[in-house]
Amino acid sequence: VAWVGAEFVYLKGRSEPNLVHDRALFARYDELLPEADLRWEFDNELFNLHTDTGFTKRLRRFVELAKREEGRFLQTEVCSATETLQGAMHSLDGFILKHFFVPLHGAILEGDEEYIALYPEQRNSSEEWQRAKFDALAEQLAVLVAAVNQAYISWRSAVKKRLAV
Repeated sequence: VAWVGAEFVYLKGRSEPNLVHDRALFARYDELLPEADLRWEFDNELFNLHTDTGFTKRLRRFVELAKREEGRFLQTEVCSATETLQGAMHSLDGFILKHFFVPLHGAILEGDEEYIALYPEQRNSSEEWQRAKFDALAEQLAVLVAAVNQAYISWRSAVKKRLAV
């Protein structure tokens, strides 16, 4: 039995040690990349085709934790949703690594974080073929962000349903 909102919910088939483990693990994931930070990146930074190396480091840490045994949830549904999210995040991270660069007059942010953007020199190029390549990559980025967003929603739903957090 768990307290959810204004009512008690019976958490069928979930032993207390499993719940304690999985809730603690969720807290680790949430600390690595809080939902508010992810939403900010999707709705503002990546929407505008740029981000910073601090976000990519946090994204990569999330992915790396999900790949390791210590990052596996005991609840099957949450574990499966985490694997799907990890795959989508890995694809997004690979895309950013391959196609995002520090602009010629890049900004250093806090610490050693740098501003990075999708092919900054191509964005405003006078060459039509470069702008076409940029536009195609911007579309690919939008597809990858949408996939991570959908996987995150499914993951968060599974966490809420199975772990009551």
